[in-house]
Amino acid sequence: MPLEIERQFLVRVRLLPALEGGRRIEQAYLSASPEVRVRMIDDKAYITVKSDGSITREEYEYSIPVEEARSMLRLTPWFPILKTRYRLPLDGHVWEIDRYDAENEGLWSAEVELASEDEPLELPLWLGDEVTQEGRFKNKNLAQMPFATWPDRELFVAVIRG
Repeated sequence: MPLEIERQFLVRVRLLPALEGGRRIEQAYLSASPEVRVRMIDDKAYITVKSDGSITREEYEYSIPVEEARSMLRLTPWFPILKTRYRLPLDGHVWEIDRYDAENEGLWSAEVELASEDEPLELPLWLGDEVTQEGRFKNKNLAQMPFATWPDRELFVAVIRG
């Protein structure tokens, strides 16, 4: 069974090194539990199914035809997630840094995949608070309750602007 083990953090944008080669991502959720996501990255498309959980989850991802993905993106009852993803190799890990747009504009987060939940991890200075255990930062929840609607949004924006 394929497992995804990852941690998620807010990003202090002003402390980030220069980022290059960002890839545009559009994704939509067809189900929240289990999580069923359709994603477009450049000219490729995927459907992903993930189990519930916070750090470790089962994950199944398959390539699908782009035209079918475009049709599926319209099936969601929630907001699409639009973001630009940057990949930053650092200390033997690859950090995926997401800058969100549209209803989630202003939010920046970073995720890192690990080999185990207790794997030692050197945290870069540009990371803010860890939000792995905070469900509202999961993309499936941002689709249902976007960052722009959070009453305490400005507290997080202050951290992100750092």
